[in-house]
Amino acid sequence: MYLIAQDNRLWIWPEASYINLVYAILIIAVGFIGYLIVNIFFMAGKTKERNWSVIEAFARRNKLSGKEIKILKIFFEQLPVTSQESLDFAFEKAEFKNQLHRFLLKFPDLDAEWKVRIIDKLFPRKDHLIEIKSLYDLYEGENCGLEVNDIHYLVRIVKKTQKELLLSATEWIPDAKLVNQAVKLYAYRPDIGGFLLSGTIRAIVKSGMIFTHDGKVEQKGDSHLMTVMEIPVELSSWTMKREKIVIEKEEKPVIKKALPQEQEFIDLDEIEENKPVEENVPDEPDEKIIESRVDVKLDAITDRISDRALLFSISRGMPSELWKHEVWELKMVLPGDREFKCRGNIIKTSSSNKYIFKYIDATGEMQKNLFQMIKENNPVRERLL
Repeated sequence: MYLIAQDNRLWIWPEASYINLVYAILIIAVGFIGYLIVNIFFMAGKTKERNWSVIEAFARRNKLSGKEIKILKIFFEQLPVTSQESLDFAFEKAEFKNQLHRFLLKFPDLDAEWKVRIIDKLFPRKDHLIEIKSLYDLYEGENCGLEVNDIHYLVRIVKKTQKELLLSATEWIPDAKLVNQAVKLYAYRPDIGGFLLSGTIRAIVKSGMIFTHDGKVEQKGDSHLMTVMEIPVELSSWTMKREKIVIEKEEKPVIKKALPQEQEFIDLDEIEENKPVEENVPDEPDEKIIESRVDVKLDAITDRISDRALLFSISRGMPSELWKHEVWELKMVLPGDREFKCRGNIIKTSSSNKYIFKYIDATGEMQKNLFQMIKENNPVRERLL
């Protein structure tokens, strides 16, 4: 203790100086700035994540496929950070659409049909339920896909007449050899599907071409169609009843091999080899399975008919019978006296007395007749419930 008391340096409080004050302020300032930077990056990440969640939810509501959403995610990630954080999709859809269009123009290894579907699903027009039957059903400003010699281009309709379209294509390389070349134009309607319009290139212009339509329109749908129509149907169960019948066995005599008679003495090994044995006679089964058809019939009426299932309700019979049999056969007569007959499974719905019949073995001819009937009777995108 005495030695410590003698050392006055241990008890001297450091004097405040200008340099120490500057250092203290710098340390506090650096810490505060670091906190602000971390907070800004954290909030920016949250804003980016929230903006993408809004876009993804909108894409799913508009029924984009998993692959299409992945492409949309790639587009969002390549946007400048400022755009990712500040883009308000709810109020800036036009700007979003323009940036997406520019991105898809340069997106590699993706057919123009995919690009058209992504744009039209995200930004459908009010007339998206109209089936394309001629150039009249297309509109100026619409994005389409053009196939030329197996090369796909994303194009836009600039002007149209009764038989021709002026198309612009940013990535198009003018080539006089393509004049009179046969091409196909792809257009899409979200609630119906895709359409291919065949024709030729009549003339080459700067950043585009003039497309002449030959009148042929082919549906190339990626969507399932349905129509709302009431048609009486007959349902018959297809369950096979299995019954076991017990079969009584008759006792059979045991056939034995006798020992050699001429030998008076034999050794033990020979006795083992020549002991009485039963011949190998196959056993008959104790029971036999007999299958017979369980015949249950129900009358029903359709509500909605699609190209892969239909919605119906029971008009006569016990609905409880539906769950006693796994497979049912359906018969109905389509407009034009075309018979439709196939087997399928019954799926329960949340609606009272409403059930779905899913086809499992409709023939190609049956499917063709059904699809033709749907197309002729106000087809819309499939939505059975």
